[in-house]
Amino acid sequence: MSRQLTASVLLIVDGLFTGVLWTLAIERVWIWRRMDERAFADDFRSSIRRVDVVQPVFGLVATVLAAYYATKVSGSAQWLAFIGTALLVTVMVASVAVGVPLQKRLRAPQPDDLDISANVLEIRRVWCRMHLVRTACGVSAFALLVVAVLYP
Repeated sequence: MSRQLTASVLLIVDGLFTGVLWTLAIERVWIWRRMDERAFADDFRSSIRRVDVVQPVFGLVATVLAAYYATKVSGSAQWLAFIGTALLVTVMVASVAVGVPLQKRLRAPQPDDLDISANVLEIRRVWCRMHLVRTACGVSAFALLVVAVLYP
């Protein structure tokens, strides 16, 4: 694959990946923080179920393309692309190590009479913080990759 084609596909895929991170961070996280436990759990399950379909694929493809692009350029563009790749790896590791286990806990069926307030509040607190850090890494990676592509 040529450098230009790699760069184009990289920016499209990573732009979509970063856009989803950003949208959740600026739209859902703040709403979720104001919801009661039951409403949050229901809304979170619904939102994450849709995102989980495409987001891991976009993240993996963007990471692989960023690393590949870094091998096709030199100088500062290569460093920027490698740093962008490292930030994307950070996002993916945080997702697998923190996000997915929390999401699985929240997806587990809860009997209606069980008081899940403390459990849901803790999941919400940790997941939202993790997501904001993950979003900062994703946006930073995208910015670095854009600069690496524009100034090879």
